[in-house]
This record gives sequence, C-alpha cells and structure tokens, in this order.
Amino acid sequence: TDSSSNVGSGGSGGGSSGSTISDRRADLLQGLVEHVNSTRYYDNWMTRMLAEVPPDEEVTEEHYRNARMILENKFLIGMASDLTETVIRRLGLYFGWKEERKGCAKELINESAKTRTRTRSEESSPALLEEKGHEWRFVRARNHFDS
Repeated sequence: TDSSSNVGSGGSGGGSSGSTISDRRADLLQGLVEHVNSTRYYDNWMTRMLAEVPPDEEVTEEHYRNARMILENKFLIGMASDLTETVIRRLGLYFGWKEERKGCAKELINESAKTRTRTRSEESSPALLEEKGHEWRFVRARNHFDS
C-alpha cells in the first residue's frame, strides 16, 4: 500500500444547501479517495479475507494464489451478466439439473432478468464512479489483487 500515489478529485468545498449534484458528487469522490489513502482502509479486501492476511501485513502474490485456489476449489462462480451460462451450464452441470421441458430454464432466467432490470431502473441513480475514470483507476490500483 503506497500512499505516494495520492489522488485528488478536485471537489468543491463545503456541503452547503445550494450545492449542485456535481458538487455533491465531487465531495463524495474526494471523500472516497481520502478514505482509500487513510490508514483505516484495507486494500485487497477479498484476497485478505480468503487468504487470512492480517490488516498490518502486505498482500503478496502467494496470498493471491491461495485466495484464487480457495475460489477455484470451494466456490461455483458465475457472471450475473450471463445468467443463462451460469445457471444452465455451470450450476446445472454441477448439481445435475435436468430440464423437464426444453427451454424452460431459459424462460425463467429471461423473466427473472426482465424483473430485475425493471426494479433496478426504477431505483437506480447515476454511478458515483465512472468505470475507467480517474478515481476508479486509483481505487483499482490500490486493490490490484482483487481486480
């Protein structure tokens, strides 16, 4: 964890009642960057938890390999962005699921995806971090083993 790579988001000062959404976003991003630079921040959280790396110890390639081995041997991992592949192929193969009617699993997955999309779009707000943006790259660099 190298704090020499400090980043600032150029946020505006204060959270006055007249601040714009842009000002509020800049303040939140600046707070995130400050937190990631603080001594309270634990980098590579998932790798640390899986490989049991204490907070005061640097995460190494060996820790990463141990964490990856645990994931490969103890978990079924799939992508939410491709539920058909995940559910039908990976989980179905692992658990030995058989479709009673050809295509019924796909129908259920598609219906579930439509419901989730409607719910998400009704509740969603703009993402704080822009993927590949300045702050996103900064946080990702601090968590390179979890990327």
